[in-house]
Amino acid sequence: MEKVIVVGAGPAGLVAALEFVQHGYDVIVVEKAPHIGGLHRSFHYGPFTFDVGVHCFDTTDREATEYILSILDEDYRLLPPRAAYYLRGRYLRDPLNNLTELLKLPAPLLIRGLVDFALRPRRWRGASLEEFGRSMYGTAFSRHLVKAPVEKVVQWSCADLHPDAAHLLNVNIPDHRLTGSELVGKVVKKLRGSWHRGNGKSTEAFQLYPASGGFEVFVHKLAQRVRQRGGVILTGARISAIRCRQGRVVSVTIDGREHPTDWLVWSGNLNGLMRLWGLEIDSIPVSAMILYNLEVKGDPLTDYLWIECWEPSLLMSRVSYPSSFRRENAPPNYHGLSVEVPCRIGDRRWVAPETFIDRVKQDLTIMGLLTDGTEVAACHIERIPAAFPILPRDYKPRVDRAKKIVHRRARNLVLIGAAAGRVGKMQNDQITFARRMAQRIIMTQTAVPTV
Repeated sequence: MEKVIVVGAGPAGLVAALEFVQHGYDVIVVEKAPHIGGLHRSFHYGPFTFDVGVHCFDTTDREATEYILSILDEDYRLLPPRAAYYLRGRYLRDPLNNLTELLKLPAPLLIRGLVDFALRPRRWRGASLEEFGRSMYGTAFSRHLVKAPVEKVVQWSCADLHPDAAHLLNVNIPDHRLTGSELVGKVVKKLRGSWHRGNGKSTEAFQLYPASGGFEVFVHKLAQRVRQRGGVILTGARISAIRCRQGRVVSVTIDGREHPTDWLVWSGNLNGLMRLWGLEIDSIPVSAMILYNLEVKGDPLTDYLWIECWEPSLLMSRVSYPSSFRRENAPPNYHGLSVEVPCRIGDRRWVAPETFIDRVKQDLTIMGLLTDGTEVAACHIERIPAAFPILPRDYKPRVDRAKKIVHRRARNLVLIGAAAGRVGKMQNDQITFARRMAQRIIMTQTAVPTV
């Protein structure tokens, strides 16, 4: 029986593990955290359930959607696309792709933005998110709708970030440039009332969310299937050595015990892999986040599922309503508010997050999500040390260099998830990629290139 060790019990690792056990492989999944799921986990406080930020599956990718539905097995609900962006005291729906919403911007910003759009660089020169945003939308729109929200979350200058960072942070930049004539045409259509077929409805896809619990239900169902088919999942485990011979991994030492293996599938941090070999690489940094999970009495004051907070003066980057994803995530007559506050490990927000509770409540009141009379029964604080990967301009060459090192040392070591450079991709993409890589091993029984 072929033996496989999978490192990382997030969705990518568990999806790959399930593919292997379904084909008779002897599988061990190793997770250093005390729980599975990574960022795809939920927090429980009595009758309240909160996810780590916003997590739901979009349905635009048919292959991924069919697979997700097969795992959830009727245990899901469909959610309409109810997300908003908060800027200058206004709630907008995808303003970079929806002219109806763009025209809601304050008149000075709208006029300045349209002028800058007409004068924007005709060619995109360079590889930074800042340059890309200017070439797409002009300086003013890019500053407020791309640069400010991204820099707020990762606390890096957009001049030093790769354009992929926009997609990672739910800043919805399309893959094509809009010409001046196209923009004028859209303005005319809007004035004639024919934008979006004249019905004003969003063309976004519906979202999938588990019906029986928080978002972690998906990874727990994956783990259950892995175990049912004989797979082993070790949590709180540490890998201390990877032994190679003749260009192949032959064993992995887990918690002091050496396990022989035919394949090693790595979805964890690439730095951890390189350290086991005594190597250093240019790592992809990550930003941290503080979650303020509020138990609030009464009904939500908005019907949005989540809100991206683009207003620079406010502390949070995003607010979500767990009980709007699933009513049972809060008890009757209550709802939950999950507030994401970006930070860096070691700064004041990270060290003393409790000192910002009043500021969080104040900003929620400014946004109209709390009132002066709203009763907040409790506020739970969670530190998330690796919330978002930060994508420097050269992140792709960094990942490629690491992949080449891996392939030279071990032809039977396969990278998936963030380790394979899927850091700028949606979770559906990571799931599909993990399945395909596992299937290639199963079908060919030969080394799978990692570059």
